[in-house]
Amino acid sequence: MTGDDSSRTRCYATVPDRLAALLLDAVVLTVLAFVAALVVSLALGPAVELDGGAESVGDAVQTDRGVAVVDALVVAALGALYFAGSWRRSGRTPGQRLLGLQVASATGERLATGQALVRWLLAAGPFSLAAVLAAASATLDGPLLPALVAAWYVLLLVTTALQPEHRGLHDRVARTAVGKAAVAWPVAARGDAAGVR
Repeated sequence: MTGDDSSRTRCYATVPDRLAALLLDAVVLTVLAFVAALVVSLALGPAVELDGGAESVGDAVQTDRGVAVVDALVVAALGALYFAGSWRRSGRTPGQRLLGLQVASATGERLATGQALVRWLLAAGPFSLAAVLAAASATLDGPLLPALVAAWYVLLLVTTALQPEHRGLHDRVARTAVGKAAVAWPVAARGDAAGVR
């Protein structure tokens, strides 16, 4: 293997590749969300306060739903900028870059802004929407909303895993594909590798 561009090719990224990149991006976004929540808390006050003199644990936690909604909206906007902005600008998030993944249109061109936003809305929008709704209303802060969001992500995972091109529902609707850099084996190397056991 020489490592030059002539030996490089692309293949469709598998579910484990995509999940590993998402995990790396989630770490970055968690740090960004923490900083954003700190800024919102300094500007508007804390979303959650503890009353040490309360008689019960339930009474000890006081939630300012307005601040919690602002927190959730700011984190959703950060997520949209992080993912859709990265896909539009360079075709990959930092996590995807580390793993050699790239998001492009299904025909191989750079994503248009609309494609990047549609892909984000389908891939991360349900989680962000659930966070905003749960922050806004105590009645929505139960098990039903997380179960619906989890079902959506199972659907995306299954549709991605079952397609030969690993293009899940979100990729097909947004007309995108995720590729991974791979090394093309020379013909002689393929014959040698086949004989090695």
